[in-house]
Amino acid sequence: MSTGILFLLVGVPTLFGALIVYDWIESHFSIFHLFGWKPIPYENAMQFHGVFPYVSISVVPFLYWVAVLFLVDLLYYWFHRLSHEINFLWGSHVTHHSSEQFNLAVSFRGGCFQRVFEYAFFMPLAFLGINWLMFLVAHRILKLYQFWVHTAAIPELGFLEYFMVTPSNHRVHHGRNPQYIDKNHGGIFIIWDRMFGTYEPEREKINYGITNQLQSFNPLWMTFHYYAQLWRETLATPSLKNKIKLWFAKPGWKPPELGPNEIVYSDPGRPDYDPPLARPAKLYGIVQFFAVSAAGLLAYSLAHDSAFGIGRLMILIGFTVYGLTVVGGILDSRSWVFPAELLRLVLIPLIAVIVHMSGFLEVELMLGVMGYCGVSLVALALLRKSFTGESGGDPSVLAA
Repeated sequence: MSTGILFLLVGVPTLFGALIVYDWIESHFSIFHLFGWKPIPYENAMQFHGVFPYVSISVVPFLYWVAVLFLVDLLYYWFHRLSHEINFLWGSHVTHHSSEQFNLAVSFRGGCFQRVFEYAFFMPLAFLGINWLMFLVAHRILKLYQFWVHTAAIPELGFLEYFMVTPSNHRVHHGRNPQYIDKNHGGIFIIWDRMFGTYEPEREKINYGITNQLQSFNPLWMTFHYYAQLWRETLATPSLKNKIKLWFAKPGWKPPELGPNEIVYSDPGRPDYDPPLARPAKLYGIVQFFAVSAAGLLAYSLAHDSAFGIGRLMILIGFTVYGLTVVGGILDSRSWVFPAELLRLVLIPLIAVIVHMSGFLEVELMLGVMGYCGVSLVALALLRKSFTGESGGDPSVLAA
């Protein structure tokens, strides 16, 4: 959920910028503009009425919408597939696959910069003259559809398995079993995987996660850990050719001087990552997560309000990212959590006063924020030994 909030915040300027570029290409370089053709009508594809047959369909616009949906899904298939086959794209997508469990919350788990690369794959639609609104609606349908397939609770769905992406064949996509890796990339339709040789049915028990399993709840580390690995390998290899190849090679490839090119699979019998943490400290982290999430959703809503100002917005986003990182550190049993959380709870009231004096925070809400920080400081003081390791155990435990 923390990575989903980061994904949401970064998604606002990313989508805005992508639509500007898309509309500019469609307006100046589409085949309809270059050849002076009349655009295909897309308005009023379906009209609803209060009497039978209740809906009337305009054939040409309706078929146009259907074709655009299939095109968007086809382009998404290739983006998704290449995100598993090219290192620098995998770095933006690996966050989505690092969960060791498979449930609806995984659909929110995304690398916050994945959309930067994803939208680039849809720009050919602009050259084809497809209106930006059609692309956006089709892309939203694609993303909404993908929510329900992230579940282990729904079994195989019979004939739907042959042409639709279902929970069963998407579970395969998230498996780290050797035969399941890089399979079933479709968004809505599984037909692309069947056509291009990447389909695999669900047969044996699925082990979820990635081969070199990430062991952290820190959303920033989840987002950037693979790029950090690529950067270390880039610095370690002396060959300029290999430095460049590292970013475009298939995940798992290494220059000969850095070791063998083989995938080392995580032990499927290993229990899920869950470092030791006292129950009260864990409860504290969960409560703080919901409070920080509220700040993130507030930042998302204020991103559409030009009067709030970019400076205040960036401060709010910064504190949201900082807070989510601290919550991840709490659940990771990290030793730096106590001073980092103490600093956060001291700074928040100061920021609240500044925002109040600027006229963007009511006095009641400001007092509420101060009360929240006061109660949190008391709880933090009571839990100090849990966070600093004085209550026993090693709070700095974090698997490699």
